[in-house]
Amino acid sequence: MGNRINKVSTARSRQMREYRIKRLEFLKEHPYCEVCAEIPYLPTLHKHMATEIHHTRGRIGSLLCDSRYWKAACIWGHWWIGTHPIQARQLELICHVGEWNQTEKLEQQKERNART
Repeated sequence: MGNRINKVSTARSRQMREYRIKRLEFLKEHPYCEVCAEIPYLPTLHKHMATEIHHTRGRIGSLLCDSRYWKAACIWGHWWIGTHPIQARQLELICHVGEWNQTEKLEQQKERNART
């Protein structure tokens, strides 16, 4: 058997290790689902423990580990985002159309904000 092609690059493998550590830290700091807290028609006492990370801008490249764009989510809240994309976007649980996985736009936005 010859050389095998890795399923995941070495760089992505490193990112995934970093992500797993940051993910656990984030969930300790944000124990309840932040998604359910944003949904207006849920009772205010509705609290699920967060078990997942929702990436509001995507997971490509540096976005995977950029916790500025994370929301702590329970499985139900994560499902709700996927099944209600219009409402999720209105609640800013998903970025604007055309900005998904766009790290360049994030850098441009940061530069604009720094100048103002």
